[in-house]
Amino acid sequence: MYGIVNKAIEDMIKENFGEEKWNAIL
Repeated sequence: MYGIVNKAIEDMIKENFGEEKWNAIL
């Protein structure tokens, strides 16, 4: 599930949790 959908989820997570949380998920 990459591309446009993944990018939208990434942006949503970064808005809600911050970039550190996003990097931790990955």
